[in-house]
Parts: sequence; structure tokens; C-alpha cells
Amino acid sequence: MTTAKECIHAILRFTISGGLESLAEEEVRREVGNEDLIDVNWSRRRGQYGSQLEIKCVASKIHSIGIRCIRNLKFVDYVYLGILQSEDFNDTTKTPFLSQVRHIISSQLNQDVMNMPIKLERDCRDALIVKLVGLEKLPGILLPTPHFKDAKVHSNEEDTKTSESGFVVNTIYTKWNVAQSIVASFVKLIQEDSPNLSLSETLFLDAGAGAGVLLQNLPDDGVKIGIDTHPAHEDIHTMNFFSVTKNWLAEENRKNLGVSQTPCVCVISNPPFSEGSRGDYSAIVKFVNHSVTIGATYLGLIVPTAFARERIWKSLGMDPRVRLLARWLLPHGSFFDPCTQKVVHVHSYFLFFRITTEKVQEDRFQLNPENARNGKFRVTGKRDKGSFPFINTASFVETVLAGLDDAGIPLTHERNAEFSLSAKVCKPKGAKSSARFELFLLLNPERPLSLANSVSSSVSTHSVGWLSTSIKPPLARLMCSLVTGKVDTECGLLINAMSGEGTIEIESQGVQPGCPVFVLSGDKNEAAALRTTARLAEIGRPLVDIVVWDAQHLPLRSDIADAFLVDLPFAGSKKKTHQTPSTCGMARDTCLNYGCIMAEAWRVMRPKGNAALISADNNNLGYFASKFNWKMIATINRINLGGLLGSLTVLKKSEPCYKDLSLWVSANEDDLSQLILGRAQEACRDIYLSQCVELDKRKREDVPSHDKELSSLVVSAELRDIFFCEEKQLLSHCYRFWFDGLIANKQAKQIEQIIRMNLLENPPIGVIGLR
Repeated sequence: MTTAKECIHAILRFTISGGLESLAEEEVRREVGNEDLIDVNWSRRRGQYGSQLEIKCVASKIHSIGIRCIRNLKFVDYVYLGILQSEDFNDTTKTPFLSQVRHIISSQLNQDVMNMPIKLERDCRDALIVKLVGLEKLPGILLPTPHFKDAKVHSNEEDTKTSESGFVVNTIYTKWNVAQSIVASFVKLIQEDSPNLSLSETLFLDAGAGAGVLLQNLPDDGVKIGIDTHPAHEDIHTMNFFSVTKNWLAEENRKNLGVSQTPCVCVISNPPFSEGSRGDYSAIVKFVNHSVTIGATYLGLIVPTAFARERIWKSLGMDPRVRLLARWLLPHGSFFDPCTQKVVHVHSYFLFFRITTEKVQEDRFQLNPENARNGKFRVTGKRDKGSFPFINTASFVETVLAGLDDAGIPLTHERNAEFSLSAKVCKPKGAKSSARFELFLLLNPERPLSLANSVSSSVSTHSVGWLSTSIKPPLARLMCSLVTGKVDTECGLLINAMSGEGTIEIESQGVQPGCPVFVLSGDKNEAAALRTTARLAEIGRPLVDIVVWDAQHLPLRSDIADAFLVDLPFAGSKKKTHQTPSTCGMARDTCLNYGCIMAEAWRVMRPKGNAALISADNNNLGYFASKFNWKMIATINRINLGGLLGSLTVLKKSEPCYKDLSLWVSANEDDLSQLILGRAQEACRDIYLSQCVELDKRKREDVPSHDKELSSLVVSAELRDIFFCEEKQLLSHCYRFWFDGLIANKQAKQIEQIIRMNLLENPPIGVIGLR
């Protein structure tokens, strides 16, 4: 057996998101240095599912190498340091196999072996201490999931009755017993935080009450009110939560208790939301902020787990007076569909907030800092299911914990752990009956470097890619790198057609520090453009101008941009809420057309300019990329776009297409180029180029105003060559037709055939025939 301490080399393992492998390997090699690098190999390369790059480097330099990687890597998510890598051993049955794993750990590890990795991890954490981004720990405490009894859907038969309006389509409700436990915990937390508060002085408001399961479980001591736009219970008011005011609450309190004093308002709700790692959570933030407006003191919300990030809250403008005190995960199958009565599972948190009027110095629910840096470890485990079917992951992790305990390594629960260990058992390459055990220490827990080291992380109100309108910073940096490296001018112009959250604009500032690029960016949403402007001000107002425009009709001159970027919308996904794209001419205000956007990209770019387009709608992206006169530079497939499989395509603007046409002409004829051009345009007078860049033959009165007449796309004709055929005693002219840049080569061939047929059927004066 060997350990990292005994080897002349140390092992670092890097996890990388799909599509970023090449750039990640390049920057890892650069940071480690050729003199300290021993070997590089991909232990796993799986595209959108994520990849792992493993390097061997000089052990004596591992500390400086690790710090450099943590500080500078921008396309890597996590870095692991190899603690133990065993020699191959036989894998027989479950009990001997796990016994061997436990023996390997207990015999090879001790506290002295762990001292160097511990010091490196703490130094790496200090290097990232001001870069808490992405999956950072939330304030407050993570409570265990409350115990639930039998997960009944309803309390009794009466609860299944609906109002006259019936259930709302696409609505899910909380199960009765789940709601019962949630309310009990909610009330308990209120009483613990305000022990002098009497429930008789409290007004509970169930906003978005639905079927009333939360409302019915609230205590009867005080006032409880349920409101919903589509109530499914007779005790619920038909009312929009955003119509609730302080005066209305005071009046309801006076009606129920006969007193006019202002009550302590506690809001609880299961607000409408859509599941998805990149959902649109602006409605939830508006809900929270309105709770502040009506004077609520406590707020309890059921939300998707992906919403539980402070970066999202700041980016969407959540009121800073809202303080998270506690949260817990809801169990599997906590919801049901009222139409089908089927159980629905959504990964969800219950968040408990306190709304204050002044800044809180310390939360009573915050973990003690001393307990958070106690040097204890937590363990995660993985094993190849196909190679080791006779063990399960739980048994494997328990064995690793037992081995670490035998070695004297302090262990603790995840919430109190300072360090994170990753254990893995795998099969060596080419081995059939052998196994290998590996133990790695995570150097940057909960701080993915691709987010922490991005320029976007320095903007406090940027979500670093967790919002539906925002691309991930490493992908934005990748797009900028691919196009700005081709800009020949000292300060090129880069256009971003859809600004979103401003990630591309922000990341472009770190791509070429010595040669800044001026960015002109826009968005159809004026409010989004204003928020992006405010974010850019945080990094010193770089060379970026933000405007409000429609990406399908850019208010720009032609041939002005060196590069063009766009994070294209795509259909068929709840993960990303853009306007639905279309492959046909539809109303411009209801859909976005890839063809229109690409046509505008081609128009505003200079000759040989570069465009980078990214989308998860691979069919539309590939279809329209082939319709234009582009030259394909690169395509990166299997990119992870919020859990969806996407593609990044880099295109170069090609020169306009041309076609040559040879004619037999009379001996006394000179240059017939103007005559031939007129006949070519006349032959194409009934053919048009649609918004989708398709050739279409229609009557002139049926052509939409935004379609282009093809005669205007036959730009010019010129005489290229003159040849006299001795055998036929005829003079030949070769004419070259130039087309508008939107015409691709395939379309140019179709137009050439139309012109040929016209000249063949009705040759102009001086033309004898086609050669």
C-alpha cells in the first residue's frame, strides 16, 4: 500500500463541467508547470455529465501548486487531493471485500498523514474566503426533516371537495400530514425566537392557500386567514396576495378579535413555482418583498431547493431585512396533483425567515464558528455498480467511516464538518478480479472555482448563473475567448444580442486584459437592462454599453462588429424561461426566430467576423447555421446547460457567394454585364427571401413587408473572361454574378438555374446561347 506522503508524486483530481474539458486541461497544465508535472490523464470524460482530469505532480511542490490552482483556475469546478490510493486487491464476496477496505484505511492513515492535507485545505479556504459563491452555506441552521406520519393526501372526505371553480391546471397541493408537521414546526420556531409572544396576539396569513391544508392546521388561538386567487376551500378568501395591505390586515384583525391594535403578522405559504435547476424565481422574491411591505414579522415558505441560494436572492432584489433563521428538506412525495390524486415529488425546502426593521448582528440559529472549524471530517462514497454489485453505497460508506475511526480520524455530521473526504472503489484498467480503493480530500468544498474565480463573482447582485436568464460564467468566458481571440484590431467591437443578467458582458472584461474589447449589449426587457447596468457599475464601468432592443431587428449599421455572441432561446424546457423560438414566420411579439437573429448577426458583422451561438435547441441551431453563408470554425457538443444537453457553435462570416455563367455572343459585342444583370433580376422578380432565409415564390401582393425581394439580392454582374473558339468561330463571354451575403451557396445554385432557364428561353439581343 502507498500513501501520498510516501510517494515521490502527489495526485490532484479536477472535476469539470461538460464542454469545458479542453480549456480546463490547458489551464491546469499552465498552472502546474511542465517542470512539476509528471502525468496527465482523464479518469472520466462524459460530456454533459461532467468529467474528471487527474494529474500527478511533484509531491514537494503540492502546496504551492494547490494554492495556485485554487486561486487561478476558471474552468474547473472542484479540486481533490489524493490522500490514499491502494494497491490492487482481490474482490471476492461482500464481507471479505469490505474488511479489506477497512484494513487498508486503518493501516495506512493516521493524524500525522492528514496534517499536510489539512493545512493545504485550510490555506485554500483562506484563498477563497471572500469568494463564497454558488453552493455556499446559507445563514441559519439546517434542521433535520421533521417526522411525518402516514402521508395521507387529505384529512377526511370533506377535504376532497372542490369549489365551483375546481382545481387549477398545473397546480400541486401539499399533503395533509406534511402540512400538519410543517405548521407545527413553524409555530414552534416562532415561539422559540419570541418567547414573550402570545399566539392570541398573532395573525396567521396563509397566502396562496389552495385547498387550505396549511390554514386548517394553524393554531386557533389567534386570527388565521387564507387567501388564494383560485380557492379550493370555502374558508379561503378569493384574493391576490399582492392586493393585501396593512390596513386590510388590521381590519380583519378587528373583525375577528374586536381590537384595533396591530397584530404580529406571520405569513406561511406554498407559493407557485416551477421545478428546475434554472427556474424563474422572481415571483417568489416578489412574494417575500410584499410580506415585508405588509409588515410581516415571520415568514415560512415552501420553495424548490435550487432557490435556496443567497446569490439568487440578491440578484432578484430580495429585501435585506429578510433574515433566514432555519430550513429543512421536505421528504419525498410531499405533494399531490388534485386532478389525478397522484403523488408528486419536488425537491423542496421549507424556509423560516424573520423580518427585522434593523440590522441583526448575530443569528441565534447560526452555527458556532468554533464548531465549524473543529478539524472534523465528513465522508461521501462512490462505487461502480456494475463492477461491485454485491455491495451497496451505504455499506461502503459505513466501512470507510469505521476504518477512519480505527485510524483516529475525527468524524462528525455534515453540518459541523470542516473537511470533506471522498472515498471511491473502482476496477483498475484491464483487471477482472481486482479492486482499488481511493480516498481524496476536497480542497474547495461548496465553492466551485468556475464560479468563485469568475469576474461575475465580484458583483454582489449577480446570481453567477443560477437564474433562468443567465448563462454560467465559465460558458460566457468560453464564448468570449473563442471570438475575441480572432479580433485583429486593438479594441474590437463585440455585440451581445441578448444581455440577460449581463454575464457575457462582465466575463468579457477578464478575457483579454491587455487588449480590452468594447461590448455593445442589449435586451428587450428594459428592467433587465437597467439591472445589468447597475451590476456593471460595481466593477468600475467597463467598456460596455447597454441598450434596449429587439435581437431580431438590431438598430445598427451593417459591417461594424468584429464578433457576435448570443445565448439563444430554446423551446420544450421548463429549465430556462425564454420566449419560444420558431422555425416559421410567426408574430414577432410572441416568439423569437433563430433565422432572424442569425440574419442580423450576419448583417452587423464585418467580413471574416466571428459569431458564437449557444443553445440547447440543437436542431434549430444546426438547421439555421447551415442556411447562412457561414464557415464552421468549431462546434462543442454535449455542453451542460442547466441539466440540458446543448451545443456551442462558432462561425466565421464568409465572403458573398458568386456564380459564373458563360455565353456565346455576337462577334461585335463588348461588355453585356448591365444587360445580363437586368435580365437576371427580371428572372427572379417573383422569388423572395423569407424571414427564415428560405427562397419562396409568391405573388407580389402576398409578400410580407419584412421579406426581401430576390432581385435586390442579385447585387452585381461583371465580365470576367473573353474567349474565342476557333472550332465554332464564336465569341464567348464569362460573367460572374455576385449575391447578397445572406444567400448561401446552395441557394446561389438554385438562383443560377433560374437565370440560366430565363436566358435559354428568351436570350437578350447579342446573346446567341449558353455555353
